[in-house]
Amino acid sequence: MRDKIKKFLAVDPAMKGKEVYVVYCYDTIEEALESEGPYYNKDRAYNIMNTHLEKGTCSWVVSIHA
Repeated sequence: MRDKIKKFLAVDPAMKGKEVYVVYCYDTIEEALESEGPYYNKDRAYNIMNTHLEKGTCSWVVSIHA
């Protein structure tokens, strides 16, 4: 059985113990999952997600406890 490879986000040490947000979107033309961030402001991450959704791109936000 293969071990899972985990990727860790480089986060500002001042954000340790706080939430960071990553915006994911699925590009149906390229058939690829893309990510943006991390963002330290929840509203900014959701605004970016909504921009993608308005364009018809599947998009979601994941919050990560840094």
